[in-house]
Amino acid sequence: MFKEFALQDAGTLVGTQRALESRAARDDFPLNDQELLVRHFHRSIADWVEEYERRLASDMTELQALHGVGFPRIEEALAYCDKFPLDALPDQARRLLELVHSIITVSMCVEIRHQPRVVDGATAEIHRVAAPLP
Repeated sequence: MFKEFALQDAGTLVGTQRALESRAARDDFPLNDQELLVRHFHRSIADWVEEYERRLASDMTELQALHGVGFPRIEEALAYCDKFPLDALPDQARRLLELVHSIITVSMCVEIRHQPRVVDGATAEIHRVAAPLP
């Protein structure tokens, strides 16, 4: 039985090697929607983890500085973003909306916890019911 599995694997490897060595190799590879979504998901999670670790490594003076400058202007920023449909935000408005999300996250540290970490709790979790952007 092991021999059959080994032969099947070898046959697949031989076929793959022949295809790679042929002159018909492609420079591009088409992806379907699911593959793109999975790649986007992994990139988004990696970005979120990096941002979370960066916030935890920040000291309170950095968080307070961002909060002090950004929080008073959140309503103005949201009013600007509301001029555009969510599924057609220009890059400038999208970046502004991401900044607003960051300021809101930092506000929890500054106004409630008075430190970058969650007090007397497990690891913080953000549950997104729907994506803020399409």
